[in-house]
Amino acid sequence: MEPIRDDETLTPERFKAFVKLMGWRTQKETAEALGVTQAYVSNLTNGQYEVLPRTSLHKLVQALMREHDLIRRLQRSERNDEGPVTP
Repeated sequence: MEPIRDDETLTPERFKAFVKLMGWRTQKETAEALGVTQAYVSNLTNGQYEVLPRTSLHKLVQALMREHDLIRRLQRSERNDEGPVTP
């Protein structure tokens, strides 16, 4: 999944892809991880809301995606016995 730009609105489709990437299986699990209500996650998923740029949730999603990418790169590096991985 491509990183979310600072000026990009997180659409329902991108939100669903992000949730899948993170491995969260339920709206409740997603809500708990993001610190929001299950109803809010439902509204995001169903297209009633979008995550607007520069909001706290937008920044949290960006940070989690960066962390997920870094972990994947570290794991690949360890498997391939490569040098250090930089963010």
